[in-house]
Amino acid sequence: MSELPKILVSSVIRSTNRGDSHGGLYVVDLEKGSHEQVLDWKYDHINWDRGGGDRGLRGLVFYKGELYAAGARSIFVFDKNYNLVRQYRHNLLAGTHELFIYNDILFSISNEYDVIMTFDLKINQWIYGFQHTMGLPIAVFDTETPMIPDMDEKGDVIMDENDPTQPKWTMLPKEDTLHIDSVSVYNNWMFYSGSKADHLYALNLETQQHLALKLFFPFTHNAQPWKDGVAFNRSVESDTCYQVQNDLVKHWKTPAFPTPVKNYSYDDHARIGYTRGMVLTEDHVIVGTSPASVHAYSLDSDLPVQSVYLSDDVRNSVCGMCAIDPSEESHVKWSL
Repeated sequence: MSELPKILVSSVIRSTNRGDSHGGLYVVDLEKGSHEQVLDWKYDHINWDRGGGDRGLRGLVFYKGELYAAGARSIFVFDKNYNLVRQYRHNLLAGTHELFIYNDILFSISNEYDVIMTFDLKINQWIYGFQHTMGLPIAVFDTETPMIPDMDEKGDVIMDENDPTQPKWTMLPKEDTLHIDSVSVYNNWMFYSGSKADHLYALNLETQQHLALKLFFPFTHNAQPWKDGVAFNRSVESDTCYQVQNDLVKHWKTPAFPTPVKNYSYDDHARIGYTRGMVLTEDHVIVGTSPASVHAYSLDSDLPVQSVYLSDDVRNSVCGMCAIDPSEESHVKWSL
C-alpha cells in the first residue's frame, strides 16, 4: 500500500466575529500523524455576506509553486510561505467550493449561478463558463459577455422573433438549483455534483456530450471519480462512500471525536461530525470533519488507517484540502 501523503487543509470557524480568527490553513503529515497551522485567516478585508462570506478558505490547489485558494467571491493566490500575493475576481464568481486544474486551466465553482468558471493560468484571464440549471441543457458562455440562449420547456432554443435565424439571448440568470460543490477533470471529461443533486454529471469539454450517473445517496459533497467508481461525502450524515456503478462498495462512518468538544451549542450552526473535503490517492480516501480533523481510509478497513486532530473546537470545521505533492499517476481507472 502506498505511503500516506502530506496535505494542505483549509478550515472555517463558524459563529465568530469580525477580527476573530475565521479558520486557516494547516499542513498535515498523515504518515507522521502531525500537523502545523501555516495561516490564521483573520484579515480585515474579509467579506461578511451570507453563507459564511470569506470566513475560512475553501477549495485549494497548487500551481507552479503558488497556492490558489477559493474564497466566497475571489480566488486568492498565496506564495510558498502562505503570504497573500494577489486575487482574482469576477462578478459571476459567487459561492465557490472546490478548485481543480487541468491543462493549465483552473476550474472554479460559482454555485449561486449553477456555474463552473474557467480561468486560463497562462494569461491570468477568465475565459468561459458552464451553467447547468436543473432540468435544462448545459449552457456554455463567454465570461466577457455572459449571455445564454433562451430555452423552452422542452429544452429547445427559442429563436429571435426579429431574426428567426438567430437564437434569442438573455443575460445569465442567477440560479442555485444544484448547489455545485465538486469539480474534477480527467481525460477531457469534467465531473461535477452538488448538495442539491442526486447525480454525478460528466461533460465532455470537446464535444459537449453530457452524461449523468445516479448516486447511491443524493445531496453529497466532494463527489468525484476514484478507481472504478465514485467517492463522495455526506456532510450532515457524517459518512464517506465509495460507489461502483449502482452498488455501494464501501461505507465509512466518520469516527466520534476522541476527547470532549468545546463550544458546542444546540442553537448554533456548528455541527459535530460535519464531513467535507477530500483528497484521493491510489489507495486512500482522505476526508475532513468537525471539530477540525482529518481521516484517511482504505478499502481494507472500515476504520481510518490514520486520524489527525487539528482542533477540539466544534466551530472549527475542515472545508477543503489538497495534496502538497500530488502523484502524477491517475487514480481514476474508468473511462467514458
